[in-house]
Amino acid sequence: MKQNTTVDTKDLVTTIAYLIGVRKNVLEQCFMESSQDLLQSLYASQSATIIRYLCKLRTTLFCTFKKTDDEMRYNLKNLTSLEWYDHKNIATLESWGIPIIKANYRSEKYMLDLNDLINKLMPWLYCSRIGASGPISESFL
Repeated sequence: MKQNTTVDTKDLVTTIAYLIGVRKNVLEQCFMESSQDLLQSLYASQSATIIRYLCKLRTTLFCTFKKTDDEMRYNLKNLTSLEWYDHKNIATLESWGIPIIKANYRSEKYMLDLNDLINKLMPWLYCSRIGASGPISESFL
């Protein structure tokens, strides 16, 4: 028999807000009082931070899709040479073994890759939240 688990709505909203990349000051202003322990565990979780950084990159790409694509196409730029991307987040993801920067990529291909990475890593995030641990497997990437 399957057992259902309930989750506090505030915790669910806090988690989703963190994962999709809501600014830290907004998170703390809205949720710190009621979900301080949850926020601290999210800040400490490498898997949650990976999803957060990927979502932030994807959101930036959504918002600047044509501008990014034009820079890549006509000026041979990449995400690391465009000022509207968070270079620190990209470097952190790369240092954790998450491949982001690719040669000769355009916006559409980056969007597909970011979506694919997020979709592959979400089950891993869930497993790490319920107690599984270990480094990200190459099979996820």
